[in-house]
Amino acid sequence: MSFYQPLSSTYKLSGKVLIVPVVSVANVAQLVADLFVASLKLDRVGVFDPKHLVPVVGAREDGSAGITTPIELFGQHDSNIAVIQQRSPVLKSFKQDFTDDLLEFIRNSGVSAVIFLGGVDMSNRTDAQMLWVQNVSS
Repeated sequence: MSFYQPLSSTYKLSGKVLIVPVVSVANVAQLVADLFVASLKLDRVGVFDPKHLVPVVGAREDGSAGITTPIELFGQHDSNIAVIQQRSPVLKSFKQDFTDDLLEFIRNSGVSAVIFLGGVDMSNRTDAQMLWVQNVSS
């Protein structure tokens, strides 16, 4: 299986903005990706080879027949946004292989921009950062 398998022969990524969640603390990035998919009414248009990811399957969120896989692409012909939804982490021994495959896919896709979403655990801050108060003026 190649890294990406389109489910639609007519859907093209060229010129679109690609949103990619990075599996991180509290799954914040994946929740944001789900919000984009639901709000923009994006359809599943492709699946990625999950060989580098922790295996996981589940029911489809949209009630359609079939299963959800570890990493899928969502989009619409009339939307300039496409979203990769990654539902499980990369296996430690395959991080570089996955990164290489994902970056090659992005380079060859023709997207106009890529936005990587992530989250950080606030407990990773230093004492000085925790004591610093940011003034927000209106």
